[in-house]
Amino acid sequence: MKRFSLFVALLFVATFAFSQTAVDFTATDFNGVEHNLFDILDGGQYVCIDFFYTDWSPCTGDVPFLNEAYELFGCNNADIFFIGISIIWDTDADLIQYWADNGIQFPGISAIEGGGFDICDAYGIGVTPTYMLIAPNHDIVEPFIGWINSTQDFIDAFESFGIQQATCTTGVDEFTEEQINIYPNPTTGSFELKLNHNGNVNVKLVNMLGATIYEENISASGEFTKKLDLYGFENGIYFIAIQAGDKTRVKKLRLIKWLHHNWKYLHHAG
Repeated sequence: MKRFSLFVALLFVATFAFSQTAVDFTATDFNGVEHNLFDILDGGQYVCIDFFYTDWSPCTGDVPFLNEAYELFGCNNADIFFIGISIIWDTDADLIQYWADNGIQFPGISAIEGGGFDICDAYGIGVTPTYMLIAPNHDIVEPFIGWINSTQDFIDAFESFGIQQATCTTGVDEFTEEQINIYPNPTTGSFELKLNHNGNVNVKLVNMLGATIYEENISASGEFTKKLDLYGFENGIYFIAIQAGDKTRVKKLRLIKWLHHNWKYLHHAG
């Protein structure tokens, strides 16, 4: 299997040796933010595209290294912009869960709703994970950043093109996991979302199908509490996506309405 994957990768590199100019695309990530490749490049940033598939373990295995590189090189606000593009089958809902499970912070384009499949077809991507580096002049300077065994592999690749490490900043107050609290979780319906943040925040509640069932823009100043409820919705997993500036945090919320009825039964029986 390794030999086959290497063979496909070498074919991919050989193909792009004759065509080193990037193909422009505009795509909307699972948070509803639109990204245009040439706009980012023309702004002076390199772009690192992570072509991936959520149900492929080699992609998941590289995520910790990619996450660390993203933070070491400025969280998309310095010399390089990171974006993930699913090559096949993944929906927005799949990416929401994958991002939440793996703590990914850079934008993600699904294969289905986001149009990732068409982008991958335009670039001839046939193997994942593939990490492509595109320079501000639109040249594909690295069509395939080798096999990743550590964060250092990304560092070496980026720094060989003069891309410098930078402090991770979003241009707004730092937005961390510790600033978000959801209680109770699991919930029987109603719950509280508590934020500790200064600045504008977009809060979105998404179901497992990727449908947004609630969205609100909040101007927060310090501690903020929002009471929400899921009465009338089916049991299952929901996702709360909280976006501040270019950084998004995704939290899982489990709705189990039977807990309420079961508690009343146990209380009565006791």
